[in-house]
Amino acid sequence: MHLPDSLRDSLKIPMGLLIKDSEVTKENILRIVPKGTFLITIGDATTEKMIKFGLDPVIADSRFYGKEKQARFANGTHKDGS
Repeated sequence: MHLPDSLRDSLKIPMGLLIKDSEVTKENILRIVPKGTFLITIGDATTEKMIKFGLDPVIADSRFYGKEKQARFANGTHKDGS
């Protein structure tokens, strides 16, 4: 899926809770983010960290550049959409 250039600038502004990197621990995320939250992650490191915490993003903007491993999301898709 490709994001149209006309939408890129508007999506640079956080639309929900933005958590500082220094506050990102599994315990804090589970405390701050209620169950059933529509979780969106931006970037490889953020997406990978949330998956390691057992939280599957509903939407993940992640290219996994330089990564040999595949990411599998809750709906069964891989990082390449298959």
